[in-house]
Amino acid sequence: MAIKKKYVDSKQTIPRCFVWLLILPDEKVDDYTANLWDIRKCGQTQDHILHPSLKGLIFENPYRFYDHLIKTSARMFLEATRDELDGKCLKDFQNDCELVFLTCTGDRLIMSRGKNQFSPEKEKSVAINWKVN
Repeated sequence: MAIKKKYVDSKQTIPRCFVWLLILPDEKVDDYTANLWDIRKCGQTQDHILHPSLKGLIFENPYRFYDHLIKTSARMFLEATRDELDGKCLKDFQNDCELVFLTCTGDRLIMSRGKNQFSPEKEKSVAINWKVN
């Protein structure tokens, strides 16, 4: 973990950001069940991450279904205390190495920052003008 290295050795250099690119269409999509890993049974207990009955909601609008779940999970990840950081949280290190989500919805690119705790009110959105040559 890069932040742990910097926390232990203040001279350690780490990346300024850790960026996730999410492709979540903000529209109805065709059934892509073969690639929908989170409704399959997994692990030794063969539990579902998400119940298969949610499949229709996911296809109705992947962005509306997943965006809030992903950002809430990321917020909880940043707020969890960590023994390896002497009980500090990763949110305390967002000025050192920030977690950032870039979400492409098809017609928009949305930046959501860990510094802002992934608050929808503080997201930056720009329109995408796709050009076909």
